Amino acid sequence: MITTSVIVVVIIVAIWFLFGLRDIVRFLTRRTRTYHNDDLPAPPHDEEVR
Repeated sequence: MITTSVIVVVIIVAIWFLFGLRDIVRFLTRRTRTYHNDDLPAPPHDEEVR
């Protein structure tokens, strides 16, 4: 019982970690693209912060 539950938890954590890595990579790529495209009109949030 304990071993099976531990294996299931490890598999779920591994899948969540892989999806989390993909989401983090997408978020980072979106951020870098927006930062590189400073010439384009920036969102109003940047103007408010400045």
